[in-house]
Amino acid sequence: MNTSRHRPGSPHDLLALVDKELSLPIRLGRLALVMVLIVTTGTIGLLGVTEPSLPVPARIAFAAIIAFGVSGSVLALRAMSGGRALLAWHRVIGCRMAVAFAAIVVLGASIIGYVTGVRAAFAVAGFGVILLGGTIALLRQAQTQFAALTARRHELAQQLKVGG
Repeated sequence: MNTSRHRPGSPHDLLALVDKELSLPIRLGRLALVMVLIVTTGTIGLLGVTEPSLPVPARIAFAAIIAFGVSGSVLALRAMSGGRALLAWHRVIGCRMAVAFAAIVVLGASIIGYVTGVRAAFAVAGFGVILLGGTIALLRQAQTQFAALTARRHELAQQLKVGG
């Protein structure tokens, strides 16, 4: 049993975090997720382009889905570039995007349900509300983590000034 104690944020914790975040299985998993996002977005784009008889609302919905997919892909690829871990600020940005996209799903599905009377649209809006709640919770968590890291950075900078 390991009885050694170290405080949170110690070099041991940092090395363990780096090993975890930069490990090959984690990087391959993130790459697979980005590839699925890109392929899905491309497939929807191809479907929208090859179906000239789609009504205008469907074309607008396809364009919105493609915009979400492209923006998510760009953010994910940017965060993964350079082989480094996802930074706290990237996580905040990604969560903000997720909240905005979930809110658009709720709003769009609600409007479609109200205008057309399609009950399934209200089910999609209800699912969107669940997604919105989850993404808001993730955003709050990411903002809290970012604030803690920023405070820790400030504390370390102050210690360097006093000691240096």
